[in-house]
Amino acid sequence: MVEEQPVRLKPILPFERHAGDRYFYIIFAIAACALVFFAFGPTYYYRLLDSDTAITPIVHLHSVVFTAWMLLFLAQTILVEKGRTDLHVKLGMLGLILAIGIVVVGYLTLVAGARTGYLGPGLERNTEFSKMFMIVPMRDLVWFIISLSLAIYYRNAPETHKRLMLLVFIGGLMPVVLARVQDPFSMLIGLIFMVGPPIYDAFTRRRLHRVYMIGIPLLIVPTFFLQSIAGTDAWRNFADWLVG
Repeated sequence: MVEEQPVRLKPILPFERHAGDRYFYIIFAIAACALVFFAFGPTYYYRLLDSDTAITPIVHLHSVVFTAWMLLFLAQTILVEKGRTDLHVKLGMLGLILAIGIVVVGYLTLVAGARTGYLGPGLERNTEFSKMFMIVPMRDLVWFIISLSLAIYYRNAPETHKRLMLLVFIGGLMPVVLARVQDPFSMLIGLIFMVGPPIYDAFTRRRLHRVYMIGIPLLIVPTFFLQSIAGTDAWRNFADWLVG
């Protein structure tokens, strides 16, 4: 009898650095910074040139921390793609400090918005519905914390770390940016930023990284349930507790 040979499965190769990465990640970071400047220009950056425009301290603080984070994101991306991982690591502590600032200021901003009836840029304030709307920035804040925590945990796995950092922006920061971009451009821009990285992986590696395979669905699916959750008594009670 001929002994059957065991079937050997082809091993899954790890993701490795691709020659095109040095361009893709830098272009993504530049595009992200440009989007932030374009979106917040009319409501903040351009207003700095008008001495008669009153801007509250919390808005100034939020904008300064947000801007510093984006500039650091760009700098860190350039350093990595240029091989200066030594400086990248040293600047990591500054990134952690700014991240804490984003969480604290973001929380204070969403609570202040709920108390004053904030329902989004350009919309009439309504304190009755603002606590329901608060679930949107709260989701962004939770995503920022979780995805950044995972990125820090996988800081010694470069291919996983940098993809998680893209999701930090896409899911944690980009929604508040796109809220200031007029439809239908906001949906188109958001789609480009969201599917761009997975498409790049598919084109250069012929497969998707698990960060995108897990992260993108987790980013999209819960969005369809936010409105239903915001209308429950459980959320109203939780929002009342947060706002005080």
